[in-house]
Amino acid sequence: RKFLRDTGKVDEWAIATLRKVSRAYPDGGVSTWKTCAKYLSHAQAALSSHVNDNGSNLDRAQLLHKTGVYLEEQGRYDTAAKMAQEASGFREHILGKDDPLTLQSKHKYGWVLLRQGRYDEAEEICRQELEGRHLTVGNDQSETLQSMNLLADVLRRQCKYAEAEKLYRKILPLTMQVNGNDHHFTLACKFNFAEIGRASCRERV
Repeated sequence: RKFLRDTGKVDEWAIATLRKVSRAYPDGGVSTWKTCAKYLSHAQAALSSHVNDNGSNLDRAQLLHKTGVYLEEQGRYDTAAKMAQEASGFREHILGKDDPLTLQSKHKYGWVLLRQGRYDEAEEICRQELEGRHLTVGNDQSETLQSMNLLADVLRRQCKYAEAEKLYRKILPLTMQVNGNDHHFTLACKFNFAEIGRASCRERV
């Protein structure tokens, strides 16, 4: 480190490290948890650098997103929410608010907010994401369906049953068409639709 400082190459190597770690760090899925845990400290060290240019910030956003996915899976919601928010912010600033990578991070941010019970904030983020999905990929793509389902879940948790039911009614025929009747997402949507019906009945009683 002294050599790098003396030769003025700290930023150069910080950028190279951030790029390397962001590409090598796993995506946070269950099968990668052991590797994610092993290299989490390396990811945190790479993220601590203060380099600030668009290329480096895209690498930073990618690493923030990946580590955020892993930490959310581990139940560390506060840190995961912060990482997802930062990843979304970097991507939106550089790529635009409707870029697929920006929407990917917004989806994760909305999901973590839901897990935290921060429903009003989650609703705002989910509506932003869904608007972007409609503009970029249309209504009948799996990404849009997942966004619609997440927003419907947020609305259901807020007891906004009528609006949630309206969304579930849109989602179910589309996912049956896109994914088939027996796909896990289709089955989950059927369950959610039944749940919203029961909740509405209880509210009327």
